[in-house]
Amino acid sequence: MKKAYCLLATLASLTAPSTMLTAMAGNTQGAAIVTELQEQNTITGVITDTQGEPITGATVAVVGKTVGAVSDINGRFTLNVRPGAKLSISYVGYKTVTVAASESMKIELQEDAGQLV
Repeated sequence: MKKAYCLLATLASLTAPSTMLTAMAGNTQGAAIVTELQEQNTITGVITDTQGEPITGATVAVVGKTVGAVSDINGRFTLNVRPGAKLSISYVGYKTVTVAASESMKIELQEDAGQLV
């Protein structure tokens, strides 16, 4: 029974995104959402400090949206956004920066001595 439930849940999660897009396309507002999703690209990047060391756990947020990512142990992140979307990158002890999304981003954060006091 448990295996069948897990299989069913997996199948539902795999088909849900395409079902959602089909349902959204049925109305005029949904068409705009589908178009926006089609314009998105996979953006990758790496976040480092001024010494070139990767920053693990930095927050990468799309300004004005509820979408974001967190950098991994190598400072790398991946995000699906439109090119040019504004990204806010922050980490405790470093100055927050806002940049335009582009392919293969390299972001250097500078220490914020005011936060460390």
